[in-house]
Amino acid sequence: MHDPARAEAMTAARSRGAAKAAKLRSLEGGRKRLDSPRALAVFMSNLIHDAVEGKIDPDLARTVGYLVAVQTKVTEQARQADVEQMLAEVKQLVAEARRRPA
Repeated sequence: MHDPARAEAMTAARSRGAAKAAKLRSLEGGRKRLDSPRALAVFMSNLIHDAVEGKIDPDLARTVGYLVAVQTKVTEQARQADVEQMLAEVKQLVAEARRRPA
């Protein structure tokens, strides 16, 4: 450290960063698939309880909550794309069936 006056502040910052990283790793240890509305709701419910009980840092809970909102939107868009693809396939099959002689 070049500035001895800042050495203590830097050590404290590293310690806080390490604690947050450890909490994040604990979340990653139980990694679950978050690709359905139900899975996201269960995950968010657990996150809320952990935050209220003080098991995780409020800043981390806020960030993860935001990411869950983003994941929810992505999941909805993916499901919508799947439905649109299936509908296009059904329309194609119906069109082909209509062209065939009875």
